[in-house]
Amino acid sequence: YGKRRTAYHLPRIGDCPMSAPTCPTIVFEPLQEADLFACYTLCQNTFGECPAFAEVQETFAQCQSDPHYNFLVGKINGQIAAYTSMIFYHNLFDGTSPIVSLWYVCVDPAYRRMGVGTALFQEIERLARARNCEIITFTALSNNQAAHRFYESLGYRKDAEQAFVKYLYEDFQQ
Repeated sequence: YGKRRTAYHLPRIGDCPMSAPTCPTIVFEPLQEADLFACYTLCQNTFGECPAFAEVQETFAQCQSDPHYNFLVGKINGQIAAYTSMIFYHNLFDGTSPIVSLWYVCVDPAYRRMGVGTALFQEIERLARARNCEIITFTALSNNQAAHRFYESLGYRKDAEQAFVKYLYEDFQQ
């Protein structure tokens, strides 16, 4: 994974053909510390969660050198347009190939319905295949039907398994 950058043309912006030299390009790369606040703002605006920025900085410092964590950003003209956290892990009973779990999949509202989300998932899948993953898993809010339709259009399906979540931090807030 390292510092590799991958670019995709976005033909839906301005309806330009893919071969046109003026088509915008989204470049995917690992999140860098210099972009951390812009990414923090995107996630805050998308999900409405407000951890302290200092906590985000601390977590980034703890995880950035761990090869199991990939913080992926997509940039258009140098601005962050998409983000996800990718966590690679093994399960003893799912064979020798790793699984990748996504958390905080988001696209800036200004870039939605322009191919950015599709490009993000193409890059996620490219990275997962490069590490020989057999499964990509993530959750989506049950009421976000537009996102469900989008994921299904990319070949993802609602599995027979149901995600269960317990937010332990709520215990501390009481």
